[in-house]
Amino acid sequence: MDIEMDLAHDLMRRIARLEAKSEELDPRLARLEAISEVSLQKVGFVRFNPFPDTGGDNSFMIVLLDHNNTGVLVSSLFMREGIRLYAKSIERGKSKHVLSEDEKKVLDDTLANRPTA
Repeated sequence: MDIEMDLAHDLMRRIARLEAKSEELDPRLARLEAISEVSLQKVGFVRFNPFPDTGGDNSFMIVLLDHNNTGVLVSSLFMREGIRLYAKSIERGKSKHVLSEDEKKVLDDTLANRPTA
């Protein structure tokens, strides 16, 4: 009978320690979950050559999105005269700005977690 009481008492102590540890970890977990909501979770990138008279794939588009599919789409167009840079905000997977077909494709691929080419 003493062995059963000792086992029950040991089990109760272990449960109490686990409950205390769980209470200690809950706020830390909540903070990490909040951080993860706004951290980068989806990234799309593609290099391309928009103009046949320029050499190489020096232009690119990059999409950076958080858990809620909110972030930015940046397009860089390399031309002989210089570089043009465009940034378009993305909110919940949509842009208020008009997107080119290439921008739509890289955004759609990023939202679907498909590799961009």
